[in-house]
Amino acid sequence: MDNFSGGSTDIYDFLRIALDQRFSLPLMDFALSIDANLPLNLPDRLDHLVKIVKQAFEVDIEPHRMFDMLSMLKQPSADGKNLLQHNKNVEHELNKYVSNIDNLCDFPHSTAFCLTFTLEPKSDRCPQCQKSLSSSSKFRTVTLYLADGRSKKATVVSYECKSNQCSLEIFPNFIRNLSDNEQYCFTNQEFLSSGKYVYLGGQTAFECLLLKQYACLLSNGHVAFDSFTRAFNELIDDSHIPLERRLFERIFIIYEIIQFQLFMGTGEKFLNQCCAFFPSNISTDIDNFIMVNYDRFYKKFVQFWSSHNTFYPCKSVKEVDNEYDLCSAAVICDGHMKIRRRLCANPNIALSLPEHFVYLFKPLIVGCSHTPNPKEKLCTQCKNNNLAKEASTSCFASEKKQSQKQSRSLWKIIMAMIWQESSATDHRYIDHTDTDVTGTPMTTVSPVTDALIPSASLLSCNVHKEDVMTDESKRACGILLLATNCQVIICFEEILRSESRKQVMQALTDLYTITPMLTRIVIYDAGCLLAKSVRANFADESRSNEFNNNIGFKALKEVRFFVDRFHLSNHKDKYCHTHLNLDLDDTLKNINSSSCEQINSWIKSYSQMLSNMNEYRFVAALLILFHLRNCSHTKLCNRWVDIERNSGSRAIPHSSSNHMVYDEQMNII
Repeated sequence: MDNFSGGSTDIYDFLRIALDQRFSLPLMDFALSIDANLPLNLPDRLDHLVKIVKQAFEVDIEPHRMFDMLSMLKQPSADGKNLLQHNKNVEHELNKYVSNIDNLCDFPHSTAFCLTFTLEPKSDRCPQCQKSLSSSSKFRTVTLYLADGRSKKATVVSYECKSNQCSLEIFPNFIRNLSDNEQYCFTNQEFLSSGKYVYLGGQTAFECLLLKQYACLLSNGHVAFDSFTRAFNELIDDSHIPLERRLFERIFIIYEIIQFQLFMGTGEKFLNQCCAFFPSNISTDIDNFIMVNYDRFYKKFVQFWSSHNTFYPCKSVKEVDNEYDLCSAAVICDGHMKIRRRLCANPNIALSLPEHFVYLFKPLIVGCSHTPNPKEKLCTQCKNNNLAKEASTSCFASEKKQSQKQSRSLWKIIMAMIWQESSATDHRYIDHTDTDVTGTPMTTVSPVTDALIPSASLLSCNVHKEDVMTDESKRACGILLLATNCQVIICFEEILRSESRKQVMQALTDLYTITPMLTRIVIYDAGCLLAKSVRANFADESRSNEFNNNIGFKALKEVRFFVDRFHLSNHKDKYCHTHLNLDLDDTLKNINSSSCEQINSWIKSYSQMLSNMNEYRFVAALLILFHLRNCSHTKLCNRWVDIERNSGSRAIPHSSSNHMVYDEQMNII
């Protein structure tokens, strides 16, 4: 009785089933789907099917009536298909229709849009004024890339609303502001997650699954853009349109920046949902978009992940005795020298900081941070100002080289004196009447030496990092990472010429300026240099500094510096082993001081991909990469987080007006 491939059914049987009010078309379609999924030889198969249909539609149908209905619908037709099925290839028929010249002549403006895949807004009404927009629809043809490697032509539908209170163009996944030719678009979670596909403008669209798959592969599988696009293009034969690496890179970066903004949940509101914004023309405006808004995105990144222990703490190990929470208990600094982006050869540019940061050292010359064009040494900006560069380079280079030689010679003399005296007296010039910022004894030296090199004069350890910049450097030195002991990246900066103490102290000051409530425990492989340099330059309260009231600078003077366990064995000074040893502090014994080393081993796989980017996409890719890794590490993947709600009084403040250009333009309602 369970075999529904029964004999012929006349027209009266069909009418009798069709007139039964219980057999609605959705119910019959659902019953056919369940019948196709159940095993053919399942015991009591028909009874199971009847109960499942009753569960879904709350309709009682006798088993024999269900049998008659399925037998009729599954009756094979002349072509071998079921009664309600066809044997035509829909995609083939549509492509054949679109390519027919006669059809194009009959309907020249609409035939090209009769395609298999259609991307259109959820509603044909304006989401703001609720005006019907069916008469103002626009159509365009794009290339749709699917997760299985296929690329198909698709139709994108948009609507325009030009009422008195609106000036919008509504797309399937975003809205474009048409007033005053504003060059930005915005979206929210409802628009972005509408449908299986995402369209962000231009001539391409992507299946959402494809972008989500690559996000996981990027953060967990170390798969670069080039490797992914080559693998994608090999999935299907050569008949499809290949996915170009630069195109995919730009789309993915913008897509993840949108996800980042929605994740943070601190943007402007539209339809009671937080919005994310992006440029109208991704291909041409992506670099300018990143340049204008990166500082604000970076500030949100630092604020959120620096305070994650207040609303979503890591499952860090706690000590048994005092239950001391180790989540974000310390900040670990380390440089990573594998990611080296091409740099402009102009070395005369000072370090540039956003307006909400304060300069500790003026000027801190680090060189030009822009990436030159291929086969060129200077970036476009420096080439346009070539006369100024040529006039200053020769003088600057000679003075710099002479200063470096004097610094090295003086350093050798000081170290020779220290080690000579050390071998005779077996101590390190420790004066117990003088203490550093941690309250521990400091080394004293002659006033003459202190006047010559104040940042190095207090050093007696064999470990040192000189502030040396290589002239005409072709590539950056690397990046500086600041992470918590629970392996959450909270801050990062590019090192253009060298990992100098000044740049590390500047990075710490910037970090504490954004998050002053962060722990005051800092671990660095040359922590002794930072502790003594901070005291030598800033501990004297009688010296007048214009940044004495800066909260980040005040926090820097309160920091206790330590040396990580891995590098402590390289330090020969008793001071380092006595005062900068983590294991001598009971509350820091279980601190993971190698978290940055572990992160460095993870990030080195991305060195080739990141080193070939320009300065704008480089920092954006780092922001996205570190955010995805933090989400994966803390199990916050695929969750929408509202910072203002979850962090309470720690809500993120707005950045300065110079970095809020798009926020000021987002006055939609």
